[in-house]
Amino acid sequence: MNLAALITVVILNIMMILLIVLYYTKQVEQRDKKIKALSRSLNNLEKELKGMEQRDAPRLNFLIDLPCTFEVLEVGDQSLEKIRSKWVKGTIKDISRTGLGVLCNIDFPIRKKIVVQIQFNFKSEKFSLKGIIVRKQEEINGRLLYGIKFENSDLKEQQKFAVLLNKIEISRRQGRMA
Repeated sequence: MNLAALITVVILNIMMILLIVLYYTKQVEQRDKKIKALSRSLNNLEKELKGMEQRDAPRLNFLIDLPCTFEVLEVGDQSLEKIRSKWVKGTIKDISRTGLGVLCNIDFPIRKKIVVQIQFNFKSEKFSLKGIIVRKQEEINGRLLYGIKFENSDLKEQQKFAVLLNKIEISRRQGRMA
């Protein structure tokens, strides 16, 4: 085989390798585009999911403020003992049979377990329920909205509360205000 034929074979091999690299580069680019599109789609779905109600019980939102007071019963950290037995005034913004949302001006550290006893009047009934602060959200006006999940409350008190909320929910579904 002469030198010209050898150079031709080498050039053909290099061109084949370049074509193969070009083909797989194109394939990788197409897969990257698909991955980016799927990632955007996933992000959009996650945003939609965050906006949806993910609660165990229907929530009643109030058009008027429902005053309440709550006492800090237990704290999950010795450094927070100074807030124990403290009474705080708040405003209930929403309520369900499993918990409520309450606004107040006190900034509680929610990373540690904080157990509260919350007292309020609702539909001419007095309630005193125990719960745990599970989330905190700062409102535009600077007040803090806490999510309180009812836990270890008196069973009769919980049942009385659940019955009242069920009556209200039934009335709402039937188109009447309770």
